[in-house]
Amino acid sequence: MQVRELREGEWPLWRSLAIAAVTESPEAFRPTLAEYLAQSDEEWMDLIDPTVRHPRGGLWVAEAGDEPVGMVFARIDEAYAVAEFGAMWVTPTARGAGVGSALLEAVKTWARNHGAPVLECWVSEGNDPAIELYRTHGLIDTDATQLLRDGSTVTVRKMQAQLTSRT
Repeated sequence: MQVRELREGEWPLWRSLAIAAVTESPEAFRPTLAEYLAQSDEEWMDLIDPTVRHPRGGLWVAEAGDEPVGMVFARIDEAYAVAEFGAMWVTPTARGAGVGSALLEAVKTWARNHGAPVLECWVSEGNDPAIELYRTHGLIDTDATQLLRDGSTVTVRKMQAQLTSRT
């Protein structure tokens, strides 16, 4: 298994993973399946390719051979104070094989290399495997919560880790 950054033009790969993710785990993602399916190829390209090129953003995929088995997105705020990750998902057949840890390590390394001292994410209450993974990587619960999306009853909470100290 390898983790690599998505390259420009690979938006179809991200789209297929995102659709699979929201289909399999709808309460873990803010966008709905209907919203994803309604997006045109051009909209996907306009979303993904600029993110790949952006100096404060990145998309990673995990692959077992030629098979994509996971994904994660991260961005750093303009002050380079906080790196936030999300859209993290591992295919059910690859869970328990270290894919989530590998994706999270890639994001943590990238965030440190860009000078972000804090890493944070939002995670759905009840998504115990994800919460445990994040805790294993040093993220702790904060008091911040919100609803997953308009009309949802799912609460998401912010988790955060200190990566480095700012000097």
